[in-house]
Amino acid sequence: MAFFTIHTSPGLDQTGRRLAYRHGPRMVNTRSDYAALLRRAGFREVRAIDVTREYLRISLRWQRARARRLPALRASLGELRVRELETDSRLNIEGIRLGLLRRSLFVVVR
Repeated sequence: MAFFTIHTSPGLDQTGRRLAYRHGPRMVNTRSDYAALLRRAGFREVRAIDVTREYLRISLRWQRARARRLPALRASLGELRVRELETDSRLNIEGIRLGLLRRSLFVVVR
């Protein structure tokens, strides 16, 4: 099986994890790292490929694209939802830059 996911960077202390939870999407809030979760689920040969640089590049492009289309987005989604998207985007990018968030391609065998 192979899948991409966003997760907290390994080795964060409790304060770092709390900041990562604030900066990342909801699913970032896990008690264990993904490799450990996958091993406990019976997968072996767990391999994580770090694609965080690409994640940052794409996140910045999404942010710029939304900025160019703000009037249409506001008309379609409403002001409140657009503000939420912009806040989430800003926090996400900041979390990546601070080293709190990582995106990985996990490849596992059962």
